[in-house]
Amino acid sequence: MAKQWWEMWFNDGDRYLIHGRQELRNTAKKFDFDSSEVIRNGECSLIDDDGDQVGGVQLIVKLRPSARKNTVN
Repeated sequence: MAKQWWEMWFNDGDRYLIHGRQELRNTAKKFDFDSSEVIRNGECSLIDDDGDQVGGVQLIVKLRPSARKNTVN
């Protein structure tokens, strides 16, 4: 399985990095967004109770297992 990095951002400028699907799922529970939507579509919006977008989550890096090999000779 490829390792993935997501960025969660907020309109106030705060940003957080999320590493791997398990951390994404845990963060989704904490911030009430659908981790399956993010995995499927690569992104989702964070919407408050008034229906306003307050941030989002987006895929920023997907490393294939071969990209992680050590290339030092």
